[in-house]
Amino acid sequence: MIKIVSRLPRAGGVISSQLVALGCALAGMLAWEAAEALWPGTHGPALLLPAIALAGAVGGRPGGVGCVLFLSLLTLGEELALGHGTLSGGEALTLLAAGLLVALVAGELRHVTDEGNQLRQALHEMEALGQAGRWKWNVASQTISLCASAWRVLGRPAGTGPVSLGQLHNHLHPDDLEAFRQAGRDLETAPVEVVFRLLPSATGETRALLLRGRPAGPGEAAGVLMDVTAQHRAEQDWARAVARHERLYRELTHRVKNNFQLVSSLLRLQARRTPPEVKAALEMAGERIQSMAALHEALHQAGDAGSVPLDRYLETFAHWIIRHWMARRPVVLHVETVPASLSRDRTLPLGMAVAEMVSNALRHAFPDGRHGNIHLRLEREEDMLVLSVEDDGAGMDALAAMRSAGFGMTLLQSCARQLDGDLLTEHRPRTRFSLRFPEATPD
Repeated sequence: MIKIVSRLPRAGGVISSQLVALGCALAGMLAWEAAEALWPGTHGPALLLPAIALAGAVGGRPGGVGCVLFLSLLTLGEELALGHGTLSGGEALTLLAAGLLVALVAGELRHVTDEGNQLRQALHEMEALGQAGRWKWNVASQTISLCASAWRVLGRPAGTGPVSLGQLHNHLHPDDLEAFRQAGRDLETAPVEVVFRLLPSATGETRALLLRGRPAGPGEAAGVLMDVTAQHRAEQDWARAVARHERLYRELTHRVKNNFQLVSSLLRLQARRTPPEVKAALEMAGERIQSMAALHEALHQAGDAGSVPLDRYLETFAHWIIRHWMARRPVVLHVETVPASLSRDRTLPLGMAVAEMVSNALRHAFPDGRHGNIHLRLEREEDMLVLSVEDDGAGMDALAAMRSAGFGMTLLQSCARQLDGDLLTEHRPRTRFSLRFPEATPD
């Protein structure tokens, strides 16, 4: 009955409430008069309280209080008209106090009921807009109760009561059935979130749903069921796009590496037919191009994201150097790095600098099959990174040879500029080339 009353509109606000109050007051007075006429001795004023309660339930707190005021005026008018009072002073005050209390309680009940209806309406609207529905699971009976919105999300007519999990399993895609069952087992003790697909519809469409829930008390769990078909399709499209991008990137890297190797081979072939003074330059160019191919491959293996982990990148390139440049040399390459990252556009010139430093040490620091060590280090100094190549070979002669060659030093200085860093050279007690540069790009 309260639910029906709460649906009555408050049209006109205060005026509508007072019209309701006046009508209930008149009805209460008529009931009073009729009861005393038909059943003499009846305490008629008690019949005013139901009228006040009705006014408060229909018109809210203003309607209930207004009904009390109207009844007071009607009672006073009757006393003036008849010339005698029907209620003593104490009875009148008691009735007034009781009427006000009933009015406030009935009005509060109307207010709470209205808010409850508004919340339920808002919940239904959110479920419809969000394509979601509520469910409640009973662990002991292994049954689940779904609201009407949840049944709509499933694409099935609303059930009349709880259904077994077996009945729900009949709607699931076979490939997702085990994950759904595991979520049901986990739900007894912890929150769960699982995405599963329904069986294809008659049109061949496969919808994806998200079940999210948590324990709601001893032997119970509750949560929501949401339609995430659009999101699931977007994620699948994204995964396919990423896979395609990765495939194209690998193919491009492979072709670039092959092209570098082809150019390097052509230069070595051309060097065989040139004078000695040109042959050395062509062989050096071929060696640098070959190292560029290795750098591209190392860059791909380290990752194709915007930021490249330098420790993995340098270790991959160092393995290539050991295989191709040191296979028959009595020289050991030592690599020490710290975790650091660099943007892709700055990683390649850093690799070129490493290749130039190491190849320079191999050419000039260990003549005539001399044994020795080359140390490649990546260190951090406050907010700067320092990459160095140090050898224990011929010392000053190597540095002088590189400076006399000209191009090698020019290449290293160019790499330093691209890294927004500085090139440092030392020759005592060991020959050491260092690049000091910021990890982040300066603003």
